[in-house]
Amino acid sequence: MYDDIRDKLIARGVPKEEIAYINDANTDAKKAALFARVRAGKVRVLLGSTQKMGAGTNVQTKLIALHHLDVPWRPSDIEQREGRILRQGNENKRVQIFRYATEGSFDAYSWQLIENKQRYISQIMTSKTPARSCEDLDEATLTYAEVKALCAGNPLIKEKMDLDNEVARLSTLRSAHNAQIYELQDLVSIGYPAAIRRIGQELDALRQDAALFQSSLRKDDKGNEMFSAVIQGVTYTKRADADAALLEACKAAAAGAGEKKIGRYCGFDICVGYDPKIIGFAGYLQGEQRYRIELNPKQNFSSFRAVLENISAQIPVKIAAREEIEKNIESAKEAAKQPFAYEEEFQTKLARLNELNILLDQEKQELVQNEKENRMQKENVNLHAEENEDWEASTVEPAAKLPAGWKWTMYSDGSGRLEGPDKQSLYSYDRMTYASAGEIEYRKSNNSSWDVFPEGSLDRFREWAEQQLLQELKKEPLQYQEFLEHQSHQDDEIEKNPLDMEDAARQAGLTVQRDQDKPGAAYFDADQNVIHVSDAGSEEDVRLSELKGYADAVIQRTATVEQPVRDLESASLAVMLAARYDVGVSDRLSQQLASAHAEAVKCPTFDLPVTLQRLDKALDYCDHFLAHEQERALEQEAENEPEPEQVTELSPQSQAFMMDL
Repeated sequence: MYDDIRDKLIARGVPKEEIAYINDANTDAKKAALFARVRAGKVRVLLGSTQKMGAGTNVQTKLIALHHLDVPWRPSDIEQREGRILRQGNENKRVQIFRYATEGSFDAYSWQLIENKQRYISQIMTSKTPARSCEDLDEATLTYAEVKALCAGNPLIKEKMDLDNEVARLSTLRSAHNAQIYELQDLVSIGYPAAIRRIGQELDALRQDAALFQSSLRKDDKGNEMFSAVIQGVTYTKRADADAALLEACKAAAAGAGEKKIGRYCGFDICVGYDPKIIGFAGYLQGEQRYRIELNPKQNFSSFRAVLENISAQIPVKIAAREEIEKNIESAKEAAKQPFAYEEEFQTKLARLNELNILLDQEKQELVQNEKENRMQKENVNLHAEENEDWEASTVEPAAKLPAGWKWTMYSDGSGRLEGPDKQSLYSYDRMTYASAGEIEYRKSNNSSWDVFPEGSLDRFREWAEQQLLQELKKEPLQYQEFLEHQSHQDDEIEKNPLDMEDAARQAGLTVQRDQDKPGAAYFDADQNVIHVSDAGSEEDVRLSELKGYADAVIQRTATVEQPVRDLESASLAVMLAARYDVGVSDRLSQQLASAHAEAVKCPTFDLPVTLQRLDKALDYCDHFLAHEQERALEQEAENEPEPEQVTELSPQSQAFMMDL
């Protein structure tokens, strides 16, 4: 493109030596020399990209015009470009900036995107919008019908773009208005009445405390206070003695925690304690309400009296506050009745936008209908092929982010699916429908509708789908439990006969104690190496309790993660063992799993893929190690050998499992 522009300029009379490319200056020395020639006016035309001629390009001295030959993707790119000419040191008082757009092309739409982005950035920087959320403008796309209309120079596209912006702006204002109305209604019905009740209660308490102070304050004939205070059960009639006794009582109270009652003055209890924030003593006078006090090393009862005398002064302040709230209630009621000022304009433009969407969507609807019919035919063919067992996958690859057993099965026709260990399908995809557009069509197993993944890369889609699944498992405890149950089923047949958990535990240096009352209850005491289980309830409850206790022991003895993650892994392994050996998962265990899941996701160190990998290894360990210990126990019984003494070290299998984890 640079050569074509240069040739056209030369044909119009511009000397070749006055035209330069920034790409030719590939060293700092060459770039400095080129910039000097531009500043001197020896190079009149300089061609380059935003990256090459952005920050650090100081050639503004004689620049008179800047041309945007294409539309950048970010508003900051425009700022960088125009900053080369709109710059201190330019000898020209006026300059020209040209922006080009070709009718019937994407240029208008691209400039529209830049405008939307800059408007959003300006709103954030100036705080002139009430909106509390936004959408990523980089994700804005056109439908096929809109692309066709745009390329044909359809004026409806321009109108739709303008209406999109106007409807979005009015919708934001409308939402802000509605939010304000809801807030006012809440204040009228809940907030203000609660505040009035609270102030009424405070007024009652203040009046009672003021009356208590007046009735308890004794004065002589001259109106002087006849001082009296009780400290640690001793009555003092001299203020100095009472102050000294108060300080001694404070020192004694500092030995304990919290604030303690140490005396009484004018009918109010004196409560004090040591406050490390102020490195001194503080407390309160207790009547119907608390009145905070700070103690000093010398005189305190004078300040106590000032605090109590101020109670009466708080009453008119509270009354004024209540009257102000009552006025606010009436104002809020009137404000809540005000309609949205631009409602008519919003409805008119929204109706027109809906009309335009229908007009521009007609061709898309026809395309969707054809795709739906083709998909139904394809699914019927696939179903028939599966029934005849003639449907073979071209490739099978393991899922990168998921535990062992999860895999991607890809068929020769461009479709495929993500399958679990029990062959359950979680994601299905089809690359053929939108192959020409570079997109992948997909759906989840529990969803009948199909969506479109905008990137045509299958590797990118697979990575995205696995990440989506992991995010859902972190958000939904029930889906996480279903995932564990699927993970516990393998293709190979598993021996499901009852396992002798007590003997397996003994071989690992553990003791089993049956002391839990609740059916299904169990836990592992790591300090004592004891598995606590329950014999209460049905046979299935007892079996589940044994599996829970053993699962907790496996996790607790090998995990190095934080306790919430450890609790989640313990409950997860119990669910997987219950599903593996056909023991029903009780509601109690499901609740424990959900609770542990909620706490684990709060931990900043929680890594779900790592936890799933650990559980997969733990399940494999339980399968092989428990069976191995059962076989050893049977052999020992057959030989009539005495049971081995309890040892404190782990068995070789347990040690190997810990090293693996």
